This record gives sequence, structure tokens and C-alpha cells, in this order.
Amino acid sequence: MRLYSGNILLLCLFMYLIPSCNKKKGNNLVIDHGAKNSQGIHSSFISGLPFGSSILINFKLPAGWEDPLEDNSGNATNLNAKQYRKISMFYRTLNRVKSKQLPFIKTVKNIRIGKDSLITQYKEQDRSATFEYQLPDFGPYQCFYQYDAGVNFITKDQRQYLQCGNLILYEPKSKEAKILQVYNEYIYGGETVSNYQRYFYIDKNKKITIFEVELDELEGGIEKTQEITVSNDGLIKIKNL
Repeated sequence: MRLYSGNILLLCLFMYLIPSCNKKKGNNLVIDHGAKNSQGIHSSFISGLPFGSSILINFKLPAGWEDPLEDNSGNATNLNAKQYRKISMFYRTLNRVKSKQLPFIKTVKNIRIGKDSLITQYKEQDRSATFEYQLPDFGPYQCFYQYDAGVNFITKDQRQYLQCGNLILYEPKSKEAKILQVYNEYIYGGETVSNYQRYFYIDKNKKITIFEVELDELEGGIEKTQEITVSNDGLIKIKNL
């Protein structure tokens, strides 16, 4: 196939831009897909820390805003709404990556966090489940982030979950997985339906911070609710804020 000079120029430009796509930047922190875990395994699925949107950490919380989020021109109505939109878009982008097979999981232990009841009623981990990111090890655990876009799960108190993201702490010897649902979205309510979202941020010291968002027809708000740490011997501590 013959290449003309214009095509060659475009090809060179494309090759130049490829390295810059290996790290995601913008309103969030860098996700380093070239990182290694403690076993020295190099993979595009292994991410360095921090992991999550830096806006959550720099946001003065709690914060709120009035709906609608945008005016007739599609512009966000205030600073908090603008920041919330950036946070929401970051996690949507974060979850749009190719998945990979998880190691075999023999037993599952759900660690309840947050205010909702999904984590205690959700089905046991699928033995053929996948993950989106492998993070550095947390104590004795291999750490994976798993996203599920097709939850469509309704709890006994009629909360309808639309999507979720789990942090999976996997102990290779016992093949036990401890699951913390660090990201989710659900709707709840009767005549007035509210939308609830959970976000997370993992800092370079492996402290996991949980944030909860509530939106209804009139207003929205976000607050920091919990901090989670994992000790070197595998003890998981959850602190309510």
C-alpha cells in the first residue's frame, strides 16, 4: 500500500502522541499504567497510587449546589456544580477500560461500608469475574479494582442500584477475597426520586477515603464519610467521619 507524504506526517504525529496517552491527566491525578506491584509484575492493568480524583481531596467539604446543574447554554451554574461534574466524568472515564480475569476466588467476605445495604445483600463474587485495575498490594493482600456497569439490583428497602465498583483485597494463600464497595450509584424514593453516588480516593499511603453524593430535583451535595486503612498484617479499620 502506497503512503503519500501527508499520510506519513499524520502517522508520525500519531506515534508521537501515543506515549502521552499512557497516563491520564486533567482534573484528576495521574494513573500510572506502567507501575509494578510487589511481585514485580509489569502490566497495563497495574496502577500506581494515588488512585482517584484529586478534586475530592481539594474540595472544601461538605459542599452543596442547587439544581439544575447547568443553565440553558449547558454551562454549570456554580463552582461546586462544576467540580462535581468533573468528579463524575473522571470516574466514568476511569471505569471505561478493558477488563482482565481475576484469580480464582474460593471464599468471599463482604466488608460493609457507607450507609447503604447493598454490600450485605449482593451476590457472592462470580468465580469467573474480571477486574479493571490491579493496584499495589495492601499488606498481605493483592488489590484489585472491579467495575460492574450492569448491576440493576433492588434491595429490600427499594433502592435500585445502577452500577458499582469494588475494591477486592485478595489473599493468595487462602484464596479469600474481602470486598469493599467503594463506588456505586443508586436511585431511591417515592414521588420524589433521589440519586445517590459513592466515590473514593486512595492516597499514596494507601488510606481509602469514601465520599457520598446526594442529588434530588432541587439540590445536590457531597460529603466525606469514612476513612479505611489496611495494616501490614491485614487488619481492616473503618473510621466514620
